[in-house]
Amino acid sequence: MDDGVLEGAIAGATLGAGAAIWLIAGYLIQRFAFRNPEPTHATVLATSMSASMLLFSLGALLAFYIR
Repeated sequence: MDDGVLEGAIAGATLGAGAAIWLIAGYLIQRFAFRNPEPTHATVLATSMSASMLLFSLGALLAFYIR
């Protein structure tokens, strides 16, 4: 097997696992933090995106504060 193919396969698997974890986090936030018994795919996606933006903003604020 070519090294490029193997690296591509590993990168794809890593990206897929990261996306799955990202969506599971959104689902768990909806289920337990917002007490939503049946979150739809749209609310899970929106929650995941919102959580990502919030974490990015907090990281940026921390980075500028430290600098």
